[in-house]
Amino acid sequence: MKAWTIPVAIAPALLFLLPGGCGSASSSGSGASGSGGAVTFSTPTSNVTVGNPYAVAASDFNLDGKPDLLAPGLSGNSIGYHRNTTTTGVATASFAAYVSLGTGAEPRACDIADLNGDGRPDAVVCNAASNTVSILENNTSPGAAAISFAAPVNIALANTPQGVVLTDINGDGKPDMAVARTAADTLTVFTNSTTPGSAPIFDGTVDSFGTGLKPVAVAAGDLNNDGKPDLVTANMGDALAATPVAGSVTVFINTYAAAGNNQADFTAGVSFAAGYTTVAVAMTDLNLDGLLDLAVSNYDSDTISFFINKTTPGATAPSFAAAVHYATRARPWGLVCRDFNGDGRMDVAVATAGSSSFSVFVNSTAPGASAPTFSARVDVGTGTGPNGIAAADFNGDGRPDVAVSNYNSSTLTVHLNTTAMGASSVDFASAVNVNQATPRAVALRDINGSGHADLVVAAAGTSDDAEVRLNETAAGAGSPTFGSVENFGVGDEPLSLAFGDFNADGKPDLITADASGNTLTILQNGTAFPPASPPIPAPAFSIAASLATDPSPRSVVAADLNGDGKPDLAAACATNDTVSVFLRDASGWPGTANFLARLDLGVGDSPVSICAADFNRDGRIDLAAAHAGDHTVKILRNETAPGGSPAVFTDVDTIALPAGSQPSAMAAADLNGDGYPDLVVALASTSKACVLTNRTPGQITQPPPVTLPIAFDDAVLSELFDTGLTPLGLAIADLNRDGKPDLAVANSGDGTISMLLNETTPGSSAPAFASKVDFAAGSGARAVAIGDINRDGKPDVAAANENGGTVSLLMAE
Repeated sequence: MKAWTIPVAIAPALLFLLPGGCGSASSSGSGASGSGGAVTFSTPTSNVTVGNPYAVAASDFNLDGKPDLLAPGLSGNSIGYHRNTTTTGVATASFAAYVSLGTGAEPRACDIADLNGDGRPDAVVCNAASNTVSILENNTSPGAAAISFAAPVNIALANTPQGVVLTDINGDGKPDMAVARTAADTLTVFTNSTTPGSAPIFDGTVDSFGTGLKPVAVAAGDLNNDGKPDLVTANMGDALAATPVAGSVTVFINTYAAAGNNQADFTAGVSFAAGYTTVAVAMTDLNLDGLLDLAVSNYDSDTISFFINKTTPGATAPSFAAAVHYATRARPWGLVCRDFNGDGRMDVAVATAGSSSFSVFVNSTAPGASAPTFSARVDVGTGTGPNGIAAADFNGDGRPDVAVSNYNSSTLTVHLNTTAMGASSVDFASAVNVNQATPRAVALRDINGSGHADLVVAAAGTSDDAEVRLNETAAGAGSPTFGSVENFGVGDEPLSLAFGDFNADGKPDLITADASGNTLTILQNGTAFPPASPPIPAPAFSIAASLATDPSPRSVVAADLNGDGKPDLAAACATNDTVSVFLRDASGWPGTANFLARLDLGVGDSPVSICAADFNRDGRIDLAAAHAGDHTVKILRNETAPGGSPAVFTDVDTIALPAGSQPSAMAAADLNGDGYPDLVVALASTSKACVLTNRTPGQITQPPPVTLPIAFDDAVLSELFDTGLTPLGLAIADLNRDGKPDLAVANSGDGTISMLLNETTPGSSAPAFASKVDFAAGSGARAVAIGDINRDGKPDVAAANENGGTVSLLMAE
């Protein structure tokens, strides 16, 4: 980027100056404290890359659980990709030497997504001088020691393509492509028409939309909470014009009505003024109000501009508060937003090309505030001429690290986050109880696009319905408030809840597993978006489908089991010892929830819980079932071809639990930071939580498709942790915000919720949890859910109390 000389200096209307931290590679900052201390980074690891890198992105290209790096090199007319070789938990990052792949001339931007549904992240690159976009199909074998891409497929696109983002624009489950074309003042969208498992294809149907002057970057996110990704361009303007033109952002609201219509439907762009030479834009919720805000960098103003989102949910007219500007170091460029200090707020990091550094703006905004505030700016030294920036956990310790592309020194520097994050304990206010008829399952989910976690309960017994209450809690309030209950009939004895968008309208639909009805009931969400002012429309659901399962479905999950981008269903059915699998019928997409014929998979004795995760990191979602009858867990490896039907699963592992332990609930999460999901099982008879560490090998040399093995440890004493009496429910989340997933267990026998904080050393095969801390819930607590009810950045807890006829709400303090 040329260092423009601005002929007329026009100061922003409101400019904040923050004390900068030390400019060295390791910085303690100035007052930048989070939940665990100041924001700090290690001495960077410098990696030589392709000539003059213009950007950097991170993704796990070889599916080994570690994020790798990709950088387009402007002078080399190529991209360089670097395989992450960092040992989990170590203090120094390491990467293999870069491998280059030719692109078009002057590659300036890239983005990453699985374009063809094979489970592997592909890449696209914008080539400004050759007026092309390169599509790079990832053909790396899972776990391989070498990353490889197919030869680029170039799409001609005139007028200097310089910014790109991949997102599913038309609701068909495939990532589409939006490109900023600088010389045409245009945003152009290509829809993805790839057949799952085939080479990526963008069908050539091009929809273009006018932007502000000289767009150079584009970002995607749901700005109006209607479940559809909107687009924003960063427009440079013209600082050298006789009358200088300031930069801006242009916002496009997604209005597609029919999913998969192979076109892009957006409102005309609405522009908002920023600073001079606006070069980057990012979206994040700065004030915890449930709406995505904007952060943009202004290269010639030496500022970041922040726009607080005021858009009414569901509205097609975007609305933002006037920009608030914060001073940066010289020549701010790329932006990335992450919670770097674990306080529950999203911080903002910016690469500053003129100062050989990046800066972290530490967010201190109060929940629901009308303007953002930042407590400090922490400056960290990089290579020379830093322009691109990305964030990922490169060493598996649960903290977001930073990678920077340095244009002048042709390097990538990786900065490991050393911030002391998380509290050593958790505390919750006394439970607030909400009356609920015979609750058997509970969830916290935004039902109406308000950005708030609403309360959803499966009520068995005499009612047999799903019950929904909308969240009316004020931002930051200490006590929760929910609206009146709305009841929706389902099958007999609903015991489990799941969510998925089955008609591609952007709203979460609801699924119940009905144990006595032998059905899965799909409730289509027709809830209206909340208006700008009360009254708020009541929740609205209607039955879209009732799927007959094998007898006694007790647990259900929704996941894309065949890589076609559409949610499928799997249910644990106790009577006949099976898992019933339902693949979505792609020919009926979208619209009515049509499914292909049921597939029943034999498992162990009396399966009572099911979970879905990619246990062997091959890009396909596997299944695990816990069995109360024979006290085991069975792993079903997914071998379904991308887009294939019927589903193909193979029984590959049976894990023995302690004799007589009676597993009652199960969940999956990466507990030790090695990139592989582990399992946690609640054991009702022995009042334990059992941790099953995933020992799946990660290296394989055969070309895909492959069938990677899956292996877990059998339960041993060191992996059993005390809970309250008779645990029946389980949820996993980072309760103390230290970057590690913790456990919340609902105990029916004593009406408590046990919180167990994760103390596992990153990369260790031996799980470690602090002794349980019990919090009173209600009689017969049998299910638990975690979410931020009051939007203060802290995880709150909801417990379904079957015997007490209540749901207990525990607010984090």
